[in-house]
Amino acid sequence: MKNKLCRILGLAVIITGCNKGVVSVKDIDSNDIYLVETSSQRLKNKNKYFSHEYAQINKRRGMPISQAKPDNLIGLSFSGGGIRSSAYQLGLLSGLFKKKALTNIDYISSVSGGSWANGAYWAWAESDEEFFSCLDKAAKLGIKSADCKAAKMLNNEQPFAATPIIEGKLEARKRQWKEYIEKIYLPDCNVIADNIEKNGVDYKCAQNYNNKPYIIINASHSVPLINQGASEKNMPFQFTLDNYGTLSDCYGGACEDKKQGFFVKSISKDFQWINNALFRADKPGNSLSAAMAASSGVVAGATLLSYEYELLSNNRVSVWGNSRGDNLKEIRKEIILSDGGKSENLGLVPLIERGVDLIVISYMGKDTDLNKNPWEDLDISIKQTKNLLGCRVTSPGNNSDLKNTFIHETSYECENNSGRVLHLKASFDNSNHFIKYLEENKYNDLVEYLRITDVEKNKDNPNNRFPQTDTMKKIYDEELIRAYYLFGQWMAEEQLSNRLMR
Repeated sequence: MKNKLCRILGLAVIITGCNKGVVSVKDIDSNDIYLVETSSQRLKNKNKYFSHEYAQINKRRGMPISQAKPDNLIGLSFSGGGIRSSAYQLGLLSGLFKKKALTNIDYISSVSGGSWANGAYWAWAESDEEFFSCLDKAAKLGIKSADCKAAKMLNNEQPFAATPIIEGKLEARKRQWKEYIEKIYLPDCNVIADNIEKNGVDYKCAQNYNNKPYIIINASHSVPLINQGASEKNMPFQFTLDNYGTLSDCYGGACEDKKQGFFVKSISKDFQWINNALFRADKPGNSLSAAMAASSGVVAGATLLSYEYELLSNNRVSVWGNSRGDNLKEIRKEIILSDGGKSENLGLVPLIERGVDLIVISYMGKDTDLNKNPWEDLDISIKQTKNLLGCRVTSPGNNSDLKNTFIHETSYECENNSGRVLHLKASFDNSNHFIKYLEENKYNDLVEYLRITDVEKNKDNPNNRFPQTDTMKKIYDEELIRAYYLFGQWMAEEQLSNRLMR
């Protein structure tokens, strides 16, 4: 009777909170959601949980339609690192394209700045030739001189400080961050779940789904408000074109109120993934740009750009047009998403979970001290992989040769599968080989910048010089971003491409 009265009196929905019940997932007759009882559940039954992804990959390869795991899966793992990483990873994709190795990539899993490159490439609606030709032109001539649509993806400014983090301004800042991503990286195709449900997938976007590597965007969820350092104790969150969710809300009995992992179909009619506040203007919704924003929810001072969501079932719409429904008791009422680098800055866990046979980790995070430990990000990923999946990943070790070696090969091993891992690592020393390449190819302005200007600017802090530039700068010299793109391209062409042929 109370719920009936609430439906009649729309205002009462807001005043009395009538539509704030709690239901169990197990009581809902839906194929659009499943709980993850143990964090290794999907790994142990890959053909069940990833059949839709495997089918898409088999179709892209021109193989007979099959939902079974394809042989020789190859995946790229793009680390965080702001627009430095974005430019570098776009260059890596360009180099693989030039060497005709990009078609061999089945998955691209990414974090933070790496997600900007991942999303930008996937969402580009025109040909790969046009995309990379434009980026090459921008890297050669500069963004303004290139005069083509993709050139702005090599922009040299991040809107870190444009909106102060003061009371009443944080929501505007988060909205600004998402809009920045849409403007710079998604000029053609921002996949929005609500639009897909109503109108279907835009034709050009649908072509990308069939023709490009399967995309995984990684964020972190429920990171503590204090002690926000990157840690394997923080929990990763995955977005794909088909599902979103987390392997675990807690693991190892470490949480007093243990919650299960869950995954929900992205265009589910039975559930809504909505911003927690009814009337906030920055409501990001369920879209590619929202996933990219959460993946790169960078730290600004002591504040994360966190996006608050609720997952609701049996949704009802009030006279105010706001969908409100029942929370799921197995899942947190509010799920707070932030920078993927807080839980795992490489995007490695999803690729191991899917049984990818050859994983290439493209590193472009900022190391505390490259000489003491060049594998900081990997250390956390190794612990996260063991905690969540029970798998062992081998590290190249702190004594690795970073002067003349660009790729360090190790492996991973799980209970029922194993694979190879290639660590593509840029350093101060091996970048000298790249600078010689620039010199040979008449990039005279970049050679002068990297050998003189960049060194002089960082004389008081040599650990910040290329390719270990500080990630948290608002504005970079344009020459620096162009250099990162070309470095990634050179790495792919000269070091990586020949190792990715099936």
